[in-house]
Amino acid sequence: MSAEQEHMRESREVWRLAVEAEIDTVVRELRKSAEWGEGGEQAGLAGLWVGGGDESGSESEAESEGAGSEGGRAGRLRAGYLRRRRLLPAWADGGSGTDADEDEYLVGRGMLLEGFLQLRRTLTSAASRSASPHIDADTLLAPFLAVIGDASTAGPVTRSALVSIERLVSTGIARLDSAVLGDVARAVTHCRFEATDAASDEAVLMQILRVLDVVVLGPEGSEGCEGSEGCEGSEGCEGSEGCVGRQVARGARLGDVAVCEVMETVLSMSCQMRLSELLRRAAEAALARLVAFVLGHAARAEGAADGEGTPAAEKEAEEEEDASMAMPSPSRMLVNTARRARDGGGGGGSGGSGNDSSGGGEAQQGFGLAAARELYRVLVALTDPHDLQYTDSMRLLALNTLHQALHHAGAQMSRVAALRAATLDDLGRHVLQLHQGDQPQLIAAAHRVLCSVLATHRAWSAGLVEVYVGLAASRLLPAAQADAVLARHSVKRGVRGAPAQGEVRRVVLEGLHHVLTGDAQLLADLWANFDCDVRRASLFALAVDVAAAGDDDASVDVLARFAGLAAGARDAAGAAALDARRRYKAALAQAAAEFNRAPSAGAALLARSPELQADAPASEDAAAALARFLRTAPLLDARAVGVFLAKASNADVLRAYVRAFDFGGRRLDEALRALLGAFRLPGESQQIERIMEAFAAEYARANPAAVHGRDAAFVLAYAVVMLNTDQHSPQVRARMQPADFARNLRGVNGGEDFAPAFLAAVFGAVRDAEIVFPEEHVGARGFAHAWREAQAGSAWAAAAAAAPACHRAMLRDAWAQMVPAFERAAGRARSAAALRRALRGLHHVACARLPEARAAALGALARLARLQPADGPGQVVGRAPATAAAAAAAAGRVHVLSDAEAAAYAAHAGARALDAAGVLVTQQALDFAGDAHAHMALAQLARSAGHASAAGGSAAAWRAVLGVACAAADLDLLGADAAAAVLGVADAWVPRAATLRAAALGAQHAQAPGGLLSAFSALWGESPPRSPRAESPLWRLPADQLAQAVQRARRAVAAAPLGRIASVAARLADEAGELAAFGEALAGLLPAPDAAYAAGGLFAVELALHSVALAPGLWPAVEPAVQRLLAADAPAALVRRRLVVGLLRAAHAALASAHRAAGPLLRCLALLRDASDEALDPLAAELARGLAALAADGPALARLLGMPAAWDVVRHLLRRLPHLDAHAAAAHACEHALPLLVAAASADVLPDVVDLLAAYMPSDRALACNPAAAPAAARLVGLLAGVLQQQQCAGRPAEWVLAANALAAYVCCGSRDTRQMACMQLQRAALAVGPADGVLAGHALLRVLLPLLDALLRADMLADPGLEDTHARCIALVSSFFLHHRDTLAQEDMRQAWLRLVAQLAAYVHTAELAAARGAGTGAEPVSPVSGHLAVLAEMAEECARNCVLVLGLAQVLGGEDGGLTAGTRVALERASPALRRRIMPEAGDGDGASEPNAAPAVPPADPADVDVLPEAATLPDSLRLPGSVMQAESDTLPGSVMQAESDTLPASAVQPALPNGQQDSHGQPDSAALAEPEHEQEQEHGPEHVPEPDNKHRKKKNRVNIITVS
Repeated sequence: MSAEQEHMRESREVWRLAVEAEIDTVVRELRKSAEWGEGGEQAGLAGLWVGGGDESGSESEAESEGAGSEGGRAGRLRAGYLRRRRLLPAWADGGSGTDADEDEYLVGRGMLLEGFLQLRRTLTSAASRSASPHIDADTLLAPFLAVIGDASTAGPVTRSALVSIERLVSTGIARLDSAVLGDVARAVTHCRFEATDAASDEAVLMQILRVLDVVVLGPEGSEGCEGSEGCEGSEGCEGSEGCVGRQVARGARLGDVAVCEVMETVLSMSCQMRLSELLRRAAEAALARLVAFVLGHAARAEGAADGEGTPAAEKEAEEEEDASMAMPSPSRMLVNTARRARDGGGGGGSGGSGNDSSGGGEAQQGFGLAAARELYRVLVALTDPHDLQYTDSMRLLALNTLHQALHHAGAQMSRVAALRAATLDDLGRHVLQLHQGDQPQLIAAAHRVLCSVLATHRAWSAGLVEVYVGLAASRLLPAAQADAVLARHSVKRGVRGAPAQGEVRRVVLEGLHHVLTGDAQLLADLWANFDCDVRRASLFALAVDVAAAGDDDASVDVLARFAGLAAGARDAAGAAALDARRRYKAALAQAAAEFNRAPSAGAALLARSPELQADAPASEDAAAALARFLRTAPLLDARAVGVFLAKASNADVLRAYVRAFDFGGRRLDEALRALLGAFRLPGESQQIERIMEAFAAEYARANPAAVHGRDAAFVLAYAVVMLNTDQHSPQVRARMQPADFARNLRGVNGGEDFAPAFLAAVFGAVRDAEIVFPEEHVGARGFAHAWREAQAGSAWAAAAAAAPACHRAMLRDAWAQMVPAFERAAGRARSAAALRRALRGLHHVACARLPEARAAALGALARLARLQPADGPGQVVGRAPATAAAAAAAAGRVHVLSDAEAAAYAAHAGARALDAAGVLVTQQALDFAGDAHAHMALAQLARSAGHASAAGGSAAAWRAVLGVACAAADLDLLGADAAAAVLGVADAWVPRAATLRAAALGAQHAQAPGGLLSAFSALWGESPPRSPRAESPLWRLPADQLAQAVQRARRAVAAAPLGRIASVAARLADEAGELAAFGEALAGLLPAPDAAYAAGGLFAVELALHSVALAPGLWPAVEPAVQRLLAADAPAALVRRRLVVGLLRAAHAALASAHRAAGPLLRCLALLRDASDEALDPLAAELARGLAALAADGPALARLLGMPAAWDVVRHLLRRLPHLDAHAAAAHACEHALPLLVAAASADVLPDVVDLLAAYMPSDRALACNPAAAPAAARLVGLLAGVLQQQQCAGRPAEWVLAANALAAYVCCGSRDTRQMACMQLQRAALAVGPADGVLAGHALLRVLLPLLDALLRADMLADPGLEDTHARCIALVSSFFLHHRDTLAQEDMRQAWLRLVAQLAAYVHTAELAAARGAGTGAEPVSPVSGHLAVLAEMAEECARNCVLVLGLAQVLGGEDGGLTAGTRVALERASPALRRRIMPEAGDGDGASEPNAAPAVPPADPADVDVLPEAATLPDSLRLPGSVMQAESDTLPGSVMQAESDTLPASAVQPALPNGQQDSHGQPDSAALAEPEHEQEQEHGPEHVPEPDNKHRKKKNRVNIITVS
């Protein structure tokens, strides 16, 4: 024997043993019954349990065949029994089975046993053959099916047979074809047995469920489905309904009737409340699986049939009669309590041979839509809450089953019109009606079904959603507000529910939350399809109102999820049209409200509203527009509409209103029902008649065949109205009958009667359904009306793709309700998760690109942070300072620091160290420390403010946000690191008020009055009394615990990213509107000018100016507040100092970025320009450092110099710094700025720079007392020399003259070294002027050198012997420069220069003469004219004058004796010193003039007519004076005052040199009375001919020299 043959033999043996084991199991159960055992032995069937029964079986078989062939009674009984038990084919020969039941019962018992015996023989015969061991399933299962179909068998026997069937089918031993599959399903569903005990009976029922599950849902085979029946597609199923692992379920080949029987069996078992909980749960699970399979397979089959063009409707009509299910009953039992076969139940079978053939035929085709519709109808009917024959348990079972079915097969069901209609109509209505109940389990189950319907039938569920949202809102809103809110959102009156309480409310709320949040698209669809549609309720706005009114987590989560969707939304073109429709609807609602109040006001608003007029057709008249408004506007009062239309004056509107209805093809009662459903029919007969006439005319026009004329339509319409009242009024007892109704309308239809069928239809419709007016749509009637209207428009209109574009417009409508809801939720949150949810919602709104919404959200977050400024000074808690440790009993431990301890610590270690040594304990800080929710809100506030980037905004919101940071600073919760992070300044320090007070107290004992700390002390005065501790229990804690609480609050503030607040300004630099709001908020936080110092106020100042530095565009908003602070004297000195530092830093940043705010920033400092020295002195160091830093930035400095107004402010401040008490520190800070200014100065600002150099020159006192001042003076002189060289190289004579004059001023200073250096630099500069620079030479001589000699001729200058060398150098320099450049000068310039020079030289001579004469007049020893320093200077001057006259004469410059220059020279010498004139230019009548030594050749006298050519002592014209410059016309007492030429050819900036500080008259000029004679004494000594009296207009004050100084 080969291996293959051996394997086949073993397989046959195993197969045979398995079947025999099942036979033995069933027969063993049969033997337990004595009745069955005795009957089997009497029938010769003992072989079933004794050795296999071959012999007895053969005899029995022969006898049965013989009996059958002879046509005996036993054979006929056997054949008929087997046919009825589905054990023989219908065509088998035999009787009809009409003999006595007792004989049938006896024969049936024997036949059951004989079937098992025959099966055993068949197995033995098959095993002995070499063919396949398998036999057909009909033969294999026939004995087992006979057992379960016999009602006389006990429960254990039936169960064993069912178990055997399950095993044979599930293991594949019995391979079921379509016919056998139907027989098995039919036998199991009709299984009957005798009851024994409850446990055994339920075991049988449980086995029935298992067999049905295997038979219907078991896999057909292992080949794979590959697109066969029950599969999802042609490429094989992937585990969908109808397939198990890519295999087709067997139930797909069952017929419609068999499927209905299976489902009826399982459904009935599930509804039997007498069964145990375990069995019912198993039945429910089996029911859910079977329903999902049946509905899914039928839907897929129907879809495939529709695709192939199969006439599915015809098939459905043919099969619908056979496919039916009996409605289940909770009391129906499948267990027989008696032998029903003996009582006429005979095995419980249903049908005979006719059903056999039909059943086999349908099994070949497989079930279709008919079975699915019947099953669906039964399940949907079970959910009807108004059908009282079903219990809540049955409804719950049906809802759970439908939920499973929709979950698994809903997508396929939605593609079948019949199933879709049943789902959306009946099932949807029942589900919504269940939501009106008070059973939480039913509501939850109904909601699950609703969600499944929405998920699978979304495209057709708009009407369902409309009613559901309105119904849920009515149950969740407070009873007092529900009607008003629902009416405001146009929710239909019939959509109402009782307010939910307790568990019911929780279930309804969770259901609404699941619907609104389960699909991210739904909210956008609600807004687009309902809020933007005038015919529908505003569901999105209603949902927001409901969620905002709720006080639970689910409501907040709905709003938070939507806020997250809308956070980053932007305006898009896709939402523009929808938003326009929403605005139109809002305008329509407003007009409707006006109409309800006063119809005329509503009509007027309609005419002038642009939103309403924009939608009107171009050809529409006023009556049509008003009619359209009354037809489409929501929230209109139906009674007011009826009264308005019924007025005679509104006939045109009434006709247009009726024409808006489509009456074509409608029966008159239907058309009238549509009309009267839109408004309330008025009560007056005339008004009703007008409306009926208009209706009749329109109906007759639209339906000319139905009625003969408008009169007929009018009468019939009036009759229908009366009939409606007759049939439905509770006050009418004798109702009208159809005959009465027809009799009343005889001859009305154009002289004829209406058709009887037509009148009968009208009468029946009115009788069955009342014509209801709008305000009567309440209760069940109102719900039905609302449901019909909602189903009429159940499709979604807007596309889902528009959702992102809609979110911004949606948020614009909803934020006003959302923000307060988030704030309330966060305020009462009991868990961190709830708080985070609310804060996240506020964050999303704050990040939205809507200014108003963002402002409200930030304000809410600021309030939730619960940080407010301190309402008292608080108490400082820390360790006792080291200096007070010996005196303090509490040294070394944490305690409340006294004023003495704090002052000592501040004096020892400094104020900043005192701030770090302790903490400020206030009630606000303690409250914040113990509020974890406030910590989270603060962190969220900082993040939201940092992420915000929308244009526009609210100053109030930013003030709240920034106020939190200022409050944290005021409470001492901002450490140094946090302050530096917020302000962006590394050394930021915001001292406490107590710290500054302690520092001031310590300074009173450590130093003399004056200075910054004294200013602090003066500000506060005496130490303020301590405020009593608050009554909070926190204050009862020890000091160390109080300090720990404050430290905890500090950590919370540090954890919040407050640093983002200051950086907001930089991100908003390009957003003008938002930046303005931010700046306005900053300005509002700045302290008042008269407010005492507070840390929060100083922090606000720092924050404002730092923000301005980041975004200079903030300055216009902040400038007024800053100006008030700078202009006032009340603010604390520290605040003013920080203001100055911040302003300069901001100005520097603006200049560096070339922002236009730089000028206004610097101009704000002009308030300090006019401040007193006492107010400006504390700011000198900060001002100097800021200006020096500004000068060090080359590009910024260049821009500053190009801004005249700003530079003027800076220049004046720089000029004031040297005159303050802090001059040394300020000068040192600006020391490096002056060279930078010199290097960057242009021609326009060079005068200012030179003036600054002059201002910073140390005074004579400083040079004399402070050796360190000399290097500074040397550097300044060197700077001026460099300017001279630079301007000469650049060819700018005016600027050269300006710098030279400044340098010439230093020639006259009191420091010898400085004078020598200045004189040396001036000589170098003068010698550097070349012969070709005629213009520069003229300016140098006339504007620099000659005015320098004028300055040196002052009395105090002449009286100082230490200046002898300076005078000598200058006389020689001027004389030599004149002679060297005489030829290059212009003729007029040379003439003026010579006349002035000769006058100055003569003045030196005359001064010496006067000094000698005064000494002689006092009786002292006569002084020689040539003795002393004046004599030396006079001799040198006379020698220079003589040499000049000689050179000019030899060069023929003076001309002849009658020349003008010669005459002028004579006059000039005569006026200054007649004696010198006689010696140099003697005349013929001089007497002894020729005998004087060194006398010059005689010069003829001048013509008196030429004397007027000499210039008088003129002043600078007003047009050439600089702003603020002062001209001092000072005339010496010397005869012939020094002349000054006019400044015709130079700009106003080219002025005469100013004397250094300390040498001007106003700063202690030495009096020249010691040298000058009184006027009468001069006259007596010299006579009137020697001192000519000038004119009054040229009269000068005595003892003064003409000097022009630059302010």
